[in-house]
Amino acid sequence: MTGLPGGRGLSEVTSFGDTGTKSIPSLQNVTFSIAGSYDSTATTGVYTVLSGIRTATATTSFVYGPEGTTTGKPKFTGECWMTGFTIDASVKEKVPISASFQVDGAVTVGVY
Repeated sequence: MTGLPGGRGLSEVTSFGDTGTKSIPSLQNVTFSIAGSYDSTATTGVYTVLSGIRTATATTSFVYGPEGTTTGKPKFTGECWMTGFTIDASVKEKVPISASFQVDGAVTVGVY
């Protein structure tokens, strides 16, 4: 997974007479992506889960723990929309699959 927790944009607030640009923190605009190996196992396979998200008409909840789910470790949560979904059709031992997402709102940073 790449892209979480994401940054914040800046809004320029430079005034007449300033000698350089000035900014203030703006809204979050976070995207993230995941990648793995193709698996079509019913209800739990990567392809099965991502296919359901691809056709969703409402946001999907996500939880990401970069250090696992041990008590006290960081976790990132939020809502997102899928913006990309790719299965590599080339002949290989393992078939790679990837997806990209746009966070809807803000990423919440907490702990398990």
